[in-house]
Amino acid sequence: MAHSTGLVDDPCERRRHKQSTPVVGGIGIVLGYLVAAALLDLPLASGWGTFLAGVILLGTVGVVDDAFEVSSRFRLLTQFGVVAAVLWIGDLQINQLGNLTGFGPIGLWIFAPVFTLLCMMLMINAVNMLDGVDGLAGGTSLVTLAGFAALLWLDGASGWQAPLLFSMAVVGFLAYNLRGPWRKSASVFMGDAGSTVLGFVLAWLAVYATQAEGATVYPVAVAWMLVLPAADALSLFFRRLAKGRNPLSADRCHLHHVLVRSGLSMTTTVYLLILGQTVFVGIGIVGWHYRVSEWVMFWPLAVMFAAYQLVMWRADLVLRGLRRKLRGS
Repeated sequence: MAHSTGLVDDPCERRRHKQSTPVVGGIGIVLGYLVAAALLDLPLASGWGTFLAGVILLGTVGVVDDAFEVSSRFRLLTQFGVVAAVLWIGDLQINQLGNLTGFGPIGLWIFAPVFTLLCMMLMINAVNMLDGVDGLAGGTSLVTLAGFAALLWLDGASGWQAPLLFSMAVVGFLAYNLRGPWRKSASVFMGDAGSTVLGFVLAWLAVYATQAEGATVYPVAVAWMLVLPAADALSLFFRRLAKGRNPLSADRCHLHHVLVRSGLSMTTTVYLLILGQTVFVGIGIVGWHYRVSEWVMFWPLAVMFAAYQLVMWRADLVLRGLRRKLRGS
């Protein structure tokens, strides 16, 4: 069916796969969640209507993009509309960042809508940018979705079933996408339908978990859970702008590309990054659950984030240094 409808990714100079591969994984993930949620008759709390609408709309646009390649401008416009609906119809936005300095909570006041808009659109595209090697976007999303399910459950918030169901749907997808002894290459890709929806789901859950009425989750705890895709996306965004390129254009300068060029195999790179994401998610959940001070959690995160931006800005020099050391050893 994928081949007859054009939902395939054909080999080309920029792609690593050697055969036409169906890009229907995203359809499976979205339908898996929607069917399961309908069968379980999950209750919809306030604001969840825009969540479902966003999942369906972004999934639909993603399928069209996978089949016919729509323009980046149209994709951004769709994302803007979905996030705007979350802000003004779902009445959900980032109003405060928590006590990051030790002198009291930092409020955003009139800047809250713009800050929320930028953060959510960044995360939607961040997961899309991770979808460059088999299993990476799905694996990191799985860990983060499971983390959000645990976080909402521990906080006593409604809706913890949503990230749990999405994580189960992603497990089904990874059975056909993740490399290992049982599979040398992916037989299905998630496509934009999967990556943009997963990015939106993570972005929505991040805002909901920290800003919904009665929420006690630290914003900085969620920042730890999303730091890997967010840091990579921001680094690419600014480096492409500095080169006069479209920040949404494709290249081979992602973190996973850099690690592969340093000598790691693709499979090792994927599992290493999934492990790193698991550690970051664990830090966020454990830090919040055991009430570690927000400013204590914030400063190591800020230093690590800044160091990552500096290293990736000169990734070429770092790679040459690593190669010299490897040759010397």
